[in-house]
Amino acid sequence: MNRMAIPRDLARSAGLVLLLLGAMAIFTALSPDFLTSSNLLNMARLDTENGIIALGMAIVIASGGIDLSVGAILGLSSVVLGYSSMHGVPIGMAIALALGIALLCGIANGAMVVLLRLHPLLVTLGTLALYRGLAQGILNGGAFSNFPSSFELPGQSYIGTVPGQTIVWALVILAVYVLTRMTASGRKLVAVGINELAAR
Repeated sequence: MNRMAIPRDLARSAGLVLLLLGAMAIFTALSPDFLTSSNLLNMARLDTENGIIALGMAIVIASGGIDLSVGAILGLSSVVLGYSSMHGVPIGMAIALALGIALLCGIANGAMVVLLRLHPLLVTLGTLALYRGLAQGILNGGAFSNFPSSFELPGQSYIGTVPGQTIVWALVILAVYVLTRMTASGRKLVAVGINELAAR
């Protein structure tokens, strides 16, 4: 490894930390309640979904790719979940179906990039419109509600004062860290993003 690589990485990380601390200082000056534990936990709860998606995007970007369709995939899988549940599918099976749809969308994106050698930016720009259109077609201007309490419980539960969603987010962060830093496949993934030819 280049001897300058580690100092550069540390400098980049330190810059991001300083930027975050500066933003927190400004928000705290504007609102004294910003830095309270209750507010920080509430922000973490509200940002769980975006945070988990960002972790997935981080892996894609680290591998040298890009995916513009993640929001549309989230919307389509959510609509599939709601549609299935409203039509009598047990909630556990509906969740599995929604996850399966999201997985198939990701596989379709990857197949077009790898097999057809299309640029991921163009592929995911096209599938963004496709998946969003499918979701809107299924939804047909309506909305889904009245989910069973067993479905809502994980998102509304607390362990002590910590939201259950935040704990899930923390576990996903840990899993991504282990994958990218402590496994051979994860390190190869990052290596491909840095230099594909050298990684081969």
